[in-house]
Amino acid sequence: MRRCSRTTKRYGTGGYQSSEGEKKLGITLGGYVSRARDLEKPITDDCDELQRAQIDLESFSAYAQMIGRRPTALAHSRQKS
Repeated sequence: MRRCSRTTKRYGTGGYQSSEGEKKLGITLGGYVSRARDLEKPITDDCDELQRAQIDLESFSAYAQMIGRRPTALAHSRQKS
């Protein structure tokens, strides 16, 4: 009986210590989780902006190529006429 009470007492204090440790760990990890959430939005916004800029660049490059070909095409058509 005495051995059982010592074991129960030891587990009782161990449970308290573990709950305190879990609480401290939760506070620490909670800070990291909230920081990650705070950083997630600017990163996704920047990624979306980068994708839009790449699309704009591709569109402008295609437009510039068409403009560059047009004078030569017009000159060829004038020569044929």
